[in-house]
Amino acid sequence: QPLASRANHAASAPCVLVRRASGGGALIHDVPGVDLTYSVAVPDDLRSAGLQAELYRVMHVSLVEVLVSLGVTAHRHRPANSADGDVGCGQLNQHPVHAPFLCFQRHTDGDVLIGHDKVLGSAQRRGRGALLQHGSVLLSESRFAPELPGVAQLTGIRVPPASELIQRWLQALHSLWPIDWHRDHDWPATQRERIELILEQKFNAAAWRDRR
Repeated sequence: QPLASRANHAASAPCVLVRRASGGGALIHDVPGVDLTYSVAVPDDLRSAGLQAELYRVMHVSLVEVLVSLGVTAHRHRPANSADGDVGCGQLNQHPVHAPFLCFQRHTDGDVLIGHDKVLGSAQRRGRGALLQHGSVLLSESRFAPELPGVAQLTGIRVPPASELIQRWLQALHSLWPIDWHRDHDWPATQRERIELILEQKFNAAAWRDRR
């Protein structure tokens, strides 16, 4: 996504800009309760089992199940002639210059929708020895993107706190794909130091942020 496209979205101008490695449309991360951002990493030794497509499918199907358990009618976006796992949030059959600025305005195969409105999109990036998938669940409208209704506005329900949603999601994930899913709470000091170094040298660097 070209950096220049940011100028066309005035509402998000006060937000700090961070460029993510997986690409795709812009996401607005506001105060807690507006969105639930997740990332999941799985070892690459599952590649022979069709890991890339299966992880994308399982993460989205499980969230649909969580929403249904809350009384919400949700479904995955299924374009004509699509195949499971073909397209992620970071991929489009459209040139990025002409695509909507916000990720939640882009509908790609497998996105979770309530009616015609997208509430979950994800993207993947493969590294050495692991596959990373991350995404965002739009729980409520943000003042920095008022054109996007969240689950609360689309359904009128009281959205549970993040801790409850995460627990429900983990249970649904294990039911669909019974591997050892667990949530990391505490990072060892050595890993935290490595994260801070990557943040400083890459994601906070203008050379990375502004190169497109």
